[in-house]
Amino acid sequence: MKKLNGFIRLMMVFLVATTLILSSSLAAASALDQEGAEDLDIMSIDGRLSIDLRYKPNGGGDWTNISEGESISLTATEEYVLECTVEYDTGVITKAVPINGVVLEFNGAPIDDFSIGTIENNSSETREFTFTADEGIHNILVTVSGDDGAQTGDEISFSYEGVAIIPISGITIVGDETEVVVGESLQLTAIVYPEDATNPDFTWSVENGTGEATISPEGLLQGTAVGEVTVTAAVYEVPEIFDTKSITIIPQIAEEEKGSIQIINTIESEDGEPQSGVMFNLLKDGEPLISESTDEEGIALFENLEVGIYHIEEVEVDGYYSNFDFSEGILVTAENTTIVNVVNIPYKPLRPVLEGIEVVGEGLYRACWGYKNDNDIVVDAEVSKFSGNPSGEIIIPMASEFLPGRHSNVFSTLFDGSNLVWTLKGPDGSQRTATASANSQKCKGSITFIKEIENLNEEDIVEEEFTVRLIGMNEDIYEVDFSFNNNGSIHLVPGRYYIEEILHGESQFIFLGFGGEYVNIDEDGSYYVDLQPHDELTITVINQKEKKSDPDPDPDPDPDPDPDPDPDPDPKPRPKRDPKPDPEPTPVNPEPITATIISVTGGEEEVVIDEEVPAAPTDSNVEEEVVEEETVIILDEEVPTAPLPKTGEGSPMLFYGLGLLVSALGYKLKRK
Repeated sequence: MKKLNGFIRLMMVFLVATTLILSSSLAAASALDQEGAEDLDIMSIDGRLSIDLRYKPNGGGDWTNISEGESISLTATEEYVLECTVEYDTGVITKAVPINGVVLEFNGAPIDDFSIGTIENNSSETREFTFTADEGIHNILVTVSGDDGAQTGDEISFSYEGVAIIPISGITIVGDETEVVVGESLQLTAIVYPEDATNPDFTWSVENGTGEATISPEGLLQGTAVGEVTVTAAVYEVPEIFDTKSITIIPQIAEEEKGSIQIINTIESEDGEPQSGVMFNLLKDGEPLISESTDEEGIALFENLEVGIYHIEEVEVDGYYSNFDFSEGILVTAENTTIVNVVNIPYKPLRPVLEGIEVVGEGLYRACWGYKNDNDIVVDAEVSKFSGNPSGEIIIPMASEFLPGRHSNVFSTLFDGSNLVWTLKGPDGSQRTATASANSQKCKGSITFIKEIENLNEEDIVEEEFTVRLIGMNEDIYEVDFSFNNNGSIHLVPGRYYIEEILHGESQFIFLGFGGEYVNIDEDGSYYVDLQPHDELTITVINQKEKKSDPDPDPDPDPDPDPDPDPDPDPKPRPKRDPKPDPEPTPVNPEPITATIISVTGGEEEVVIDEEVPAAPTDSNVEEEVVEEETVIILDEEVPTAPLPKTGEGSPMLFYGLGLLVSALGYKLKRK
């Protein structure tokens, strides 16, 4: 009982204390109203005003949100809509709050017609502002504040860059591909113009014709049915700007319609040794397709090739070159293997040659150089590799390429007479040298002989070999062989050389003379040339094809005494000089003798050319006879070996007539 009374007393104390506290609070509120303060508005200081911004093109499109401090890119001269949403959230007190101001500033200048009035509690108000983007960078600031600053405000600042539009003026589908195998794909490519267009996007499409195909957004065309289709690339923003291309979908090539190329690679040798490890590239239309190396048997095989023309190329092999013409196309036919033989030839040496020296004077000499390239192709080598004492700059009027064959007097160098060595490293890896000194032979010149024919019969000429003999001042003899199609050349030290032609056997020609501005004739009628260092002389050897005579069924045993009605007015004598006679000739059967007969009698000159008498033992010798009123000269024309008429073998009737005339004259004188 006592405990219950204590609890009742405690509760009564709590109620009294609570009543006193509430009475004090109401008295304080009544005092604030009397002083003019806002009734309960002080609680709104916990509310918040916030801003959301977004934009889109004025003509339509999706909204894009804008964050604080963001920089966006807009197209210059285009219109955009800027949307501003202001939201008011008071938290605990429900009351409408007026907005003191929402300010929109472009580059620091306020926009007057952008305003928002009162916003209800826990609600929002939205305003839109339409503007045209200008080129360049622009700053935008949006701020909001509540009535008398009693509410917390907000602001957003951002910038945009107005970029000028560069429109697309054209589009082109590029590439030469016009076919694709059914079931396979072809990547197509298009280019827009200009290249710096603002929006270079374009779309691909395909229109089926006699064939069918599909195409991806990236331009990958897939052939699905044989025939023709049309592919279009169109500008995304301006579809009226487009380009088209016709593509043929071709059927798959059956396996039996393919062929092969087999390369057999060997080394030039007696047994044709196969060469392994040689790489060959296969090309079609100039584009490489595949590479293969030769096996131990020297074979490289390219299989499953479409019918058509291919080319091969050989990757360079150290120490070898090929004689194969890689520019030739190789035809591949269905179900056949085309065999290609490629022979690799070992490189041969490159040889420097000293042609000779010349004395320049003041202790200097000039060395004349040539070379010999034993290979059948042009090879490269370092030219100016000299050791010794060259004097002054070495001027070499040639590149590092050495032509096939022997080449003389290519360049020269000055030196002091001591050993000057030229070294050449050939493609075979060997080094060859040539040395010049004051004791070297003199520089050489060259003579080339060519053939000229006077064909009196106007008939085909049978190929024939000829020889020209040259005799130097020291009685040295040189012979040069040549023919109609192959000229003859020789290199000789400077000096005078007598020249004569040697006709072989029963030649169809006769010698007429030598032609050329360098050819001279001495007092004996012999031809000669004076060869100087570095000379490159060309001499023409003139022959005449003998004229055929009509056959005579009843030939007169006596030669025709009448001269040729059209003699050669200037017969060219055959050279007579022969310092070194040939060995004793072997006796042979009598052959026609070639001679020119010039007869002068009683002040008249008769020339008889090309008299032909059947070969037979002669009863008298052909002599050169000189009398007071008659001169007979026999020179190198063809004279038959048949019997010639003897002196005094004229007709006796002449003497009978003369005797009768004398008798008649005596009888007349006697009568007087």
